[in-house]
Amino acid sequence: MKNYLDQLFSHATSLHQQGDFKNAQASYKQILRDAKGHPDALHLLGLTYAQQGNFEEAIRYISQAIQVNSSNAMYHYNLGEAYSRMGQLDMALKAYDSSINIDGNSPQSHFGKANALKKMGNLLGAKTGYQKTLECNPSFFQAYYNWGNVEQDMGNYKTAMSCYEKCLKINEKHNLAHNNLGIMFQHWDRNDEAISHYEKSIEIDPKFYSAHSNLAKLYENMGEFDKAKKYYQNLASISPNDILVNFTLKTLSPVIFDSNDSIDNYHQEVHKALDEYNQLSFQPDKVSESNHNIFSDMIYHGRDVLSIKKKLAEKYTDFIPATPVRKPNTIPHIGFVVTNGHEGVFNKCMSGMISQMDKTRFKVSVVCSQPNGKRIIEPALKKKENVDFIELHTRLDYAAQQIMDAKFDVLYYWEIGTDTINYFLPFLRLAAVQLTSWGWPTTSGIPNVDYFVSSKHLEIDTADDHYSEKLVRLDHIPVYYYHPPVPDEPKPLQEYGLSNKNNLYLCAQNLKKVHPDFDEIVLGILEKDPDGLVLFIDDKHPKITQSLKDRLAKTCTQHQDRIVFLPRMSEVDYLGLLAQVDVALDTLHYGGGANTCYDAFICGTPVVSLPGQFHSSRYAYAAYQQIGLDYTVDSIESYVSKAVEIASDAVLRNTLSIELKEKSSVLFEDQSAVNMFSDFIEQAAKNPELQ
Repeated sequence: MKNYLDQLFSHATSLHQQGDFKNAQASYKQILRDAKGHPDALHLLGLTYAQQGNFEEAIRYISQAIQVNSSNAMYHYNLGEAYSRMGQLDMALKAYDSSINIDGNSPQSHFGKANALKKMGNLLGAKTGYQKTLECNPSFFQAYYNWGNVEQDMGNYKTAMSCYEKCLKINEKHNLAHNNLGIMFQHWDRNDEAISHYEKSIEIDPKFYSAHSNLAKLYENMGEFDKAKKYYQNLASISPNDILVNFTLKTLSPVIFDSNDSIDNYHQEVHKALDEYNQLSFQPDKVSESNHNIFSDMIYHGRDVLSIKKKLAEKYTDFIPATPVRKPNTIPHIGFVVTNGHEGVFNKCMSGMISQMDKTRFKVSVVCSQPNGKRIIEPALKKKENVDFIELHTRLDYAAQQIMDAKFDVLYYWEIGTDTINYFLPFLRLAAVQLTSWGWPTTSGIPNVDYFVSSKHLEIDTADDHYSEKLVRLDHIPVYYYHPPVPDEPKPLQEYGLSNKNNLYLCAQNLKKVHPDFDEIVLGILEKDPDGLVLFIDDKHPKITQSLKDRLAKTCTQHQDRIVFLPRMSEVDYLGLLAQVDVALDTLHYGGGANTCYDAFICGTPVVSLPGQFHSSRYAYAAYQQIGLDYTVDSIESYVSKAVEIASDAVLRNTLSIELKEKSSVLFEDQSAVNMFSDFIEQAAKNPELQ
């Protein structure tokens, strides 16, 4: 009998190993008919069911095996795996612990337990589990990979990188580790290394969706239009029914447009695409990874984007249930939301407002990203007492729950639509009142954003028609801005590669703001002033800089040698340069904000600006109106004339500089702006029904 059972068991396991689960199960069941309670047959029979996704049957048979022989660690481990796949994580942990109690040196059991803890959100416990796995087996590369994912979720990017590198040292063909290491390099703006690892991931698995997606989005951000399009096409080939990818392919745009006609044609194509798709898919747990085109760059196009923004929001509204609103707090709780990568400009523009708000009137929190949000923002607050920080999870659904748990009355979104997290969070109605303001000076188009807080000089009389939100016009620009650190003795112009023999016109704006219409201004200045140089500052992505150079070479052909692109520089060096140029040139359609305008004012450098119909073009105008000066103009011709007049007349320039320094002092550390903003917030919080 024993020989017969041994032969049958050997036959069953052979079938099992070959993947012939049906016949293997028949053989295991035959053994159990002939030898009831055969623990190995019960265990392996359960395993065949697990391997086919029938975890209920797997649990049933493996549990019977344990009843017969409770001292086999592998039985408990596989029971834990089945429970884990069923989502019964508490039961899985009990099974893993039983396995570990029998054999504490089992790497699989520690690994399984760590995975269950990670699913439960216990990241520290998961980290410990992966470390114990590696103590048992230092070559267990999957443990390094999963440990890296935990460190990434915790915001410990350098440690995550180290884990992925150790995984790849053991198994250089681990495409997931290459992909995630690429993500880490991208977080540190080490784009060449990121691209290298994404490409290695694709070499290992040519149809690996995430790596193609990451390359598509990275190249898009870098202004590499053709390369981005190639990888989006790859995604469409891998997943032809992916609505988001197909929509993005139809609405992908260059960063630098050649002409107004190309902008108009692009907007027409976007309208067609939006009309074609009734709905766009939305998965809260995968927002950061998905290919959502939220048209953030449209702010640079000089067009009314309300209809496009509203159309886009409509595509998602049915997918995103609004969260029920709570009762208001006795003291209004306001949260300032700033997402990853936007902390630096937030510090300069909002740290003063947050510091100066009366903490007896409000409970104030900064809602920021992990791992760096608090670390970057908190030191910038001159009054950080009674300011709480909530560091958001990278997953939208987890982040939304964190915000809900904080019980806000008002959420102020510093920017809406510059990344997928700050675009989709407002849909969820996470506070009774949601608003945005001049941090990203355009409408969101989202129905659940109630107010756009602006000032009377930032808006034309009919500006209400530009917003889906209710427009609020305060008397002052809503900012409390600290004096920038202008150097007393800036380094000489020669160290910038410039000469004081030239008239220097500096356009210090983000190169994406240099609209095709601005080329006419550059050309006009260079034709009118033979001693003039027009200066720009390189974008951090070389392709964006080169695209603008190529366009200006066509539109300003005879004078392109007097268009100078300077390398990126420190804040102190930038302010030192700004203090020595003759004129600061404000871009059209989307001009400078507080940073570039106030920096120029404190340096005594006149800013020439042509305000348009949209808020995004009117910050310099509003600042001038608030201080009682006006170097703004009403046409491109008068812009060129004003700029050249100031640059060419040293006496006039000196007079304007002194006047500008004296009068602009009222813009800095403006407590009246804080009071106006606070009064509005208090009224909105206490009367949310007034939206």
